[in-house]
Amino acid sequence: MSTQNKPTALSAGLIAVKGQAVSAAQSAPLSLPAPAPVMGYLKAMTLKLDGERYRQLKQLGLDRGKTSQELLVEAVDMLLGRSP
Repeated sequence: MSTQNKPTALSAGLIAVKGQAVSAAQSAPLSLPAPAPVMGYLKAMTLKLDGERYRQLKQLGLDRGKTSQELLVEAVDMLLGRSP
């Protein structure tokens, strides 16, 4: 005869608020350092490009040693009349 543990019942006490979940081995919530935003709160945006523009953007990034994100932020800054 094997002794099996009874499964834990699901209850509202098992729900964790985002960023405050703790493992059974931990008594305090995980606190990971948040990435430092450039200027306050960052917003995400999706940009859709045709294949040729995408290829050119990636190549320009390789040539300049920058990510697409960095290139696009520079371009937006120029459009908004800001100096990088």
